Formats: sequence, C-alpha cells, structure tokens
Amino acid sequence: MTHTPGPWVVLLDNAGGGRNVGIEYKGRFIGIAHTGAVRAPNVLHGREPIEEDEAKANATLIAAAPELLETRH
Repeated sequence: MTHTPGPWVVLLDNAGGGRNVGIEYKGRFIGIAHTGAVRAPNVLHGREPIEEDEAKANATLIAAAPELLETRH
C-alpha cells in the first residue's frame, strides 16, 4: 500500500455550515479536521467539538506526515 505523496497543504474551508480545516494535495482532498463550528449530531456523535486553532494544529501535523515518513527512511 502506498500513500499520497507530499507536500500536503492545510486550508480553511466553509463546509457543513461551519469552518473546517482541510488537507489537500494538488487540489485533491486528503482529509479534514472538524472544528467546534461544526455541531451537526451526525458529525460529532455526542463528542465535544474542538476549537479552530486546535483543528489547525491537528491538520498541520497530519499534513506533515509525508515529510515525517521520509525522515524515518
């Protein structure tokens, strides 16, 4: 199995009625870190939301994954 190569980019997106922090590669969606702005029950499933700054930090860490993996080799 291979992963999507880097670099991955962190971006803000208005989706689902709130701000989310997304991760993309060459315009392709890789993942998303939901913020406290998204309060839809089908997204949170009873869990507490996180603030936007924390979601940005999480997305930045996720986006660094290809580089972190490369340093391991």
